[in-house]
Amino acid sequence: MGNTVSLSGNTTINYIYDNNTDSKYFTINDDPTPLDNGFLIIERSNQILNEPLTVLLNFTTPITGIFNYIVINMDNIIIDGQNSTIDIDIGTNDFFSYPGLFCFDADTNNNGIVIQNISLNISDSSRITAGGGWICSAYFFNTIVNNCSTNGVISNNCGGIFGQLALNCTANNCFSTGHVSLNGGGIFGDSATNCTVNKCYSTGNLEDNSGGIFGANCNNSANSMINAICTANNCYSTGIITNSSGGIFGGNNNFTATYANCYAKNCYSLGNIINGSGGIFGAESNNTSDNSNCYAINCYSIGNLISASGGIFGVNSNISANISTCNATNCYSIGVIGYYNTNSNGGIFGAGAKQECNANFCASYGKINGDGNNQSSNGGIFGDGAEYSNANNCFSIGDIGYGSGGIFHSASHCNANFCYSIGSIGNNAGGIFGSSEYCSATYCYSIGNITGFSGGIFGNSQTGYYDLSVQSNANFCYSLGLLDSLESGGIFGSQSDNCTINNCYVLGSRLIGSNAINPTIDTYSGAEDGSWVDDHALITFNNNIDSNWFVIGGNMPFLLSSYANCANPVPIGYQFFYDLTNITAFSNNGNMPLLFLIGYYKDIQLSHDIQTGLYGYNIINQTKEVNIPINIPVYMLPLVEKTSFFNPEWF
Repeated sequence: MGNTVSLSGNTTINYIYDNNTDSKYFTINDDPTPLDNGFLIIERSNQILNEPLTVLLNFTTPITGIFNYIVINMDNIIIDGQNSTIDIDIGTNDFFSYPGLFCFDADTNNNGIVIQNISLNISDSSRITAGGGWICSAYFFNTIVNNCSTNGVISNNCGGIFGQLALNCTANNCFSTGHVSLNGGGIFGDSATNCTVNKCYSTGNLEDNSGGIFGANCNNSANSMINAICTANNCYSTGIITNSSGGIFGGNNNFTATYANCYAKNCYSLGNIINGSGGIFGAESNNTSDNSNCYAINCYSIGNLISASGGIFGVNSNISANISTCNATNCYSIGVIGYYNTNSNGGIFGAGAKQECNANFCASYGKINGDGNNQSSNGGIFGDGAEYSNANNCFSIGDIGYGSGGIFHSASHCNANFCYSIGSIGNNAGGIFGSSEYCSATYCYSIGNITGFSGGIFGNSQTGYYDLSVQSNANFCYSLGLLDSLESGGIFGSQSDNCTINNCYVLGSRLIGSNAINPTIDTYSGAEDGSWVDDHALITFNNNIDSNWFVIGGNMPFLLSSYANCANPVPIGYQFFYDLTNITAFSNNGNMPLLFLIGYYKDIQLSHDIQTGLYGYNIINQTKEVNIPINIPVYMLPLVEKTSFFNPEWF
């Protein structure tokens, strides 16, 4: 059934149809002698054991047999499809039978293998063997694939380019368009280890723990490799993401691994995110891992979030992990959080984020839904049931629905530092925490009006894993929203239990809603005073700031005794802008630094060119291009340099 060919130089492999015999077969170079209609094994002749070889492919007829593939039994080889399209049309009688265009031989080291410039046009009826890959079958290692694409269905555990259990492999400038099934991946199949993907994408829908780029279980213990790293750079997916899947990585990354890391850098997803899925990482990243980490850096998602899902990480990140972290840095989501009034979603992390899940400089732009009738609530950054996790320098823009939180929905032993929310705060909701136990908010604030049993910082949500707000602390926080009932509070909503307020400020009439149990108020400055209790740091914005420059409403991290002199907020979609011209601001020793700054001129994002004292910093020229298909601005952090009057105590 198989044919072995010893290559002694650069070679062309032909796959042709013979009209005379009505058959298809491989031939080598210009030799018309047909090889048996079966797979082809290529190896080196003894004369060229150490020389690099190039093999060109010339396939002039569709592959129609399950054994029409090439086995690579040699190292240091480039296989070039010459930018051709190879048709694969395997009938339904061979369902789940084709292993992939290339297979490897267990006797070779697969060192220095490059496969490039191949496009597979796969019929709708063709299927791939479970665990296979359309270009490279399962178990490939030390292989690079460049400029390849496939359009076939990606079956269970399979990959659009590489099959399962790939090791030390790289894919560059590749894509797949097929639907991805259980544990599969748009580029790599299940259980890839120490692999890298650059500038690749997938467009198929993703289901059941699959991933748009990597399948499930990246860096798991199956390959027994310590210090493994899987990385996706500048990649994206466009399909719907369902049932614990991820837009870039599937579920269970670093599963049972030791000292392993997964990185998604400059990646995004466009599809809706459903049932515990994540816009970048699927469910249960770092599950049962040891000293392992998952990182999403400069990533975003567009899709709406439905049922315990997360805009970046899916449900149950870091579950049962030991000294492991999940980290989102400079990431954001745009979709509605809790679409169809579903519960427990988070703009960055889905429900159940466990120890050391960290969101740093992250944002959500979508509405944070909550529905009292359905008892459904959500979080702007973290979904329901977060534990021992942190949000640093994060914000949310959307209105905060019933029982929801601008940053955390429901949390235990979590911290929010330098965070804020802008949207109105619905009944039982919180501007930062919907509900909490043993949580801390430090240098945080909210802008929106506060309704019902809600709080400007901590709410009274009864829809999450942790009810109410118990033994939590607000330090150097404030809210500017108006209160609509006795149950509302500028810092804590109704029924808070043994909570502490330290040096906080509210523009409304009270700090805490009704029926609070044993509250502790260390220091407080109310609206009638308009200043902080502690010493002040007076910052003056120079008059030469262009009046066409604005900052988003949450970028008012200071309390103004001259608040009325600030231009009234002007609603533009999700945004509220304040004119910073001629503003004198007070802050508590500068401990409310400007978190995010965006320049606008008639909705066009401009570069920064402002020279002014701004909490000890000068803003210098910086722009950030944002390529998203809808007209919603994305925050950016300006490059800054310290001025001569920088006071280190401010930070």
